[in-house]
Amino acid sequence: MISPDIAVEITSPGQSANALFRRCRWYSANGVDISLLVDPDDESVLAFLSDGSIREWRGADRIDLDTIGPGFDLTVEAYFASLVE
Repeated sequence: MISPDIAVEITSPGQSANALFRRCRWYSANGVDISLLVDPDDESVLAFLSDGSIREWRGADRIDLDTIGPGFDLTVEAYFASLVE
């Protein structure tokens, strides 16, 4: 089976953040290079990497996808600013 390079989960009302956290860890443990857990409530992004590490990005932090998309340049604040409510 071929795994995707990236998986993205976005929390929404009524979803368990813990269940999404576990799902992102499962993705990373099963061949996905990077999985992102995006939380609009606190405007943060957690990155689960294939080596088992987790990174947290907020505000002016750059969403680092260099391993799968070299040249991708977007900050967390720019991402959330681009969303239309």
